[in-house]
Amino acid sequence: MTKTKPKKPEPVEKTQKDPMADVAVGLMELARTVSHQPAGPATPADPAAPWAAIPEARLDPESSPFAVLQQDCDRTYVEQFRLLRTQLLLHRARLDKEIDFRTVAVMSTIAGEGKTFTASNLAAVLAVSSGHKVLLMDANPTGAGFHVQLGMDPDPGLVHALATPEDWMKCLRRLPGAPLYVMPRGSGRSNALNNVDFEPLPALLEVLRSHFEWIVLDGASFSLSADAQWLAALADGNLLVVRQGTTTFNGVQDSLRRIPPERLVGVVLNERKRKFGIRCRIRYSFGATGAAAAR
Repeated sequence: MTKTKPKKPEPVEKTQKDPMADVAVGLMELARTVSHQPAGPATPADPAAPWAAIPEARLDPESSPFAVLQQDCDRTYVEQFRLLRTQLLLHRARLDKEIDFRTVAVMSTIAGEGKTFTASNLAAVLAVSSGHKVLLMDANPTGAGFHVQLGMDPDPGLVHALATPEDWMKCLRRLPGAPLYVMPRGSGRSNALNNVDFEPLPALLEVLRSHFEWIVLDGASFSLSADAQWLAALADGNLLVVRQGTTTFNGVQDSLRRIPPERLVGVVLNERKRKFGIRCRIRYSFGATGAAAAR
């Protein structure tokens, strides 16, 4: 009886494959499974895409407060707002480098002093001259709101953004021809007592600061709103608009007392009459330390 020799095992084919490569592939597959990520390289998000989706505000040239954006605008208006912008830039430069001076509230003593006109055109000049994104926010809890002058839908607006901060970008409209964005106030009420509940505003402003070079607040009138003093304290700086012949001296003094001295940037004197009947739209007064006094 002959013994059958056992067959020799076939030689294993040698490869140059790195055994750690299989481990790496396995780990990648596991990571995709756990995180529910689709296979393949991730596509980086386009940072400009959300901004491009913001609807454009169609302005009514007959009622638009943005005088400096109109082709036939009086150059006196343009130069005065350019000077006002320059004063803001100089004020920012004089501050401590650790102070991020970015939010400016435009306030008034009573209604009808040109607060919205000043805020709108200042924001427009800041956007056009810097080329950076500028936000004009309707933070006036009283009155019709500047959406009426712009001819835009008030909703969604500031009231919505304060209630749902993650939707703040949905509350914007963009102006054609400049990196200028506006946020209307909205038509709803924050609650039964307040048109606008400003308590969440500091957190919202903190988010907006990382997206806009300047935030201009069309603020409140001190004689009409109990929230005016609170709003003035939230802004980095305040401009008080005074219309000559309308506001009393005592009223201006009372408004100045309601603005924290370190947050008072200047006083804008509107419709100031000069000699020989010449009328300039605005004048401003800035103190040496940034605080202003009414003239």
